[in-house]
Amino acid sequence: MIYTMTETYYGGKFSQWFDFLDGAKNHHHIKWFNPETDYYNTLLWKKVDELSSKITSNDILIIDSEYFQPHYTQDTIIKLSEALPCDILVIHKDASPMESYKNVTVSKPMYNVNEVTAEDVQRKFNFYILNYGTNEVVDLSFKIFDIFHNNTKIKKFLCTNGCNKPHRNVLYHFLKKYDILKNTFYSYSLHITDNDTIDDVFKNHNFNIDSDLKDLPIFLDFDYREPNQDPNSHFTPLTISSNCIFEIVSATQFNNNNEIFTSEKIFRPFIGFLFPIYVAQKGVCDLLRKMGFDLFDDIINHDYDLIEDNTERIIKVTNEIKRLNEISFEDLNKIRTNIEVKKRLLKNYNVIRDLATLQVEWNFGEKLKKYKSII
Repeated sequence: MIYTMTETYYGGKFSQWFDFLDGAKNHHHIKWFNPETDYYNTLLWKKVDELSSKITSNDILIIDSEYFQPHYTQDTIIKLSEALPCDILVIHKDASPMESYKNVTVSKPMYNVNEVTAEDVQRKFNFYILNYGTNEVVDLSFKIFDIFHNNTKIKKFLCTNGCNKPHRNVLYHFLKKYDILKNTFYSYSLHITDNDTIDDVFKNHNFNIDSDLKDLPIFLDFDYREPNQDPNSHFTPLTISSNCIFEIVSATQFNNNNEIFTSEKIFRPFIGFLFPIYVAQKGVCDLLRKMGFDLFDDIINHDYDLIEDNTERIIKVTNEIKRLNEISFEDLNKIRTNIEVKKRLLKNYNVIRDLATLQVEWNFGEKLKKYKSII
């Protein structure tokens, strides 16, 4: 029996991780996630107790880590392992200290920079690759690309930002300083404040950004402060994303450590048929190349990806954005509409879709074979 405890990601607007169970035999949903006050104590362990009397070592439990909140700790993983005898897969969408333990496998969209090979990177299950690679919105994005790719675009850049983070503040400072905003679809809602300060992230900097921050927030497609708006929505309308050339991805994490975190923003340029630029942790570009993505190194200088120092790296990447901004729309359009470049953009779109299918087979094929007629 496959047991699942699931939450609908972003209210069901996107493909869900449990969609790959379509066609499964002996599949039982324990309970859908719901807005109770204390998920961890009143929902998670109550259901685990109910399961312990019926589940066997031959079963599988796939659980969304939302049920752990706010206890995203290794103690939770150990306690879950001790409570149930079956294989347990935890789908986790963010960074946390939780690691796999005994019969519990924790799936996080994070990659150890010291150990990854191309095969390891491609085979590792990534929730966001599955989410984008099987998404119906992606199909619509392809149709717009197929029909309107040769049309002249309105802006050169797309850059959307949510949480207040030091590297996003510095990036805004540079985009304003170099007069790049006029050629950019830009937003920065500041709806959550990061714990890090600019001095924590940028050592020995001389950035003077306080006056620039008075401009914020800036809204592109919605104002989250208005009723019925979702401050966590990462869906940029296709009328916007299909009308620019580059996407400046201001990633969730910028500080360097042994792991690279790949949120949904990292993969968005590939399903939007855009040239990617990453204001992110060192090594993101190298990681994406290992996955099979084309970063258009003949068009964009991604040497910033090699720089360890945060201050030097953000200066390097913003100087590259400045250089690209100085290229005329006419010249950029010639580059973008070149038939070979168009094929490469399409290849990136197919890479993420192929990876979504293959990662399910590689990671779940054997485990689910006895339950699924399609595997």
